[in-house]
Amino acid sequence: MAFTEEEKRQRKNARQREYAKRTGYQATAKSNKKTTKTFLLRLSYSTDGDMIQFLDNLENRNGFLRNLIRLEMQGKRESQPAPRTRIIPLFGNSFAAGIGEPDFGNALEEYEVREEIRADFAVRVNGDSMEPWLPDGSIQYGIRGTPHDGDVVAIMVNGAFYIKQFCLDYAGDLHLFSLNRARKDMDLDVKASGDNRVLCFGTISMPEHVPLPLD
Repeated sequence: MAFTEEEKRQRKNARQREYAKRTGYQATAKSNKKTTKTFLLRLSYSTDGDMIQFLDNLENRNGFLRNLIRLEMQGKRESQPAPRTRIIPLFGNSFAAGIGEPDFGNALEEYEVREEIRADFAVRVNGDSMEPWLPDGSIQYGIRGTPHDGDVVAIMVNGAFYIKQFCLDYAGDLHLFSLNRARKDMDLDVKASGDNRVLCFGTISMPEHVPLPLD
């Protein structure tokens, strides 16, 4: 049975309306192509998670299209090179924000960081006297070098390790302050005239500068 051109057009329009009803795309061939192109472009400029969520939330899902996009995203993730890393020394429980105690049994271990992170060593904070800037149990990065007044340092005094704010006065006496002034009882003064052994490992990278205390 042969169909006239008008009958063919009507049957084609009927199929497009059914397609639009099932998928949510426009019924006409012209607008359907345009909508589909916009749909794919919008997914291409979204994050992976947004893509999956958008597809999963469609009322009428196109499983074939969704699987193609999932496979493409998986291939992109697998092709991305792994981030480059390096190893720096991590001082375990040695450095205390409170009372410094020698801990040579767990003084050093290897710690992996991303290559772009500026750090020569890392320390694990022990105590609450440097909170909230350096929380108890957190791992902080350090840089070797001579500290200036107001810097936070990783320092050893007479065999005990500390993380404190550094200040050297006009007489050469060293003052080590707790950033948490509720724990100023943990401050430490080291007289230049005494027989003290002091070794500074370097400064701790801080999210912001903290002024020296007035009390």
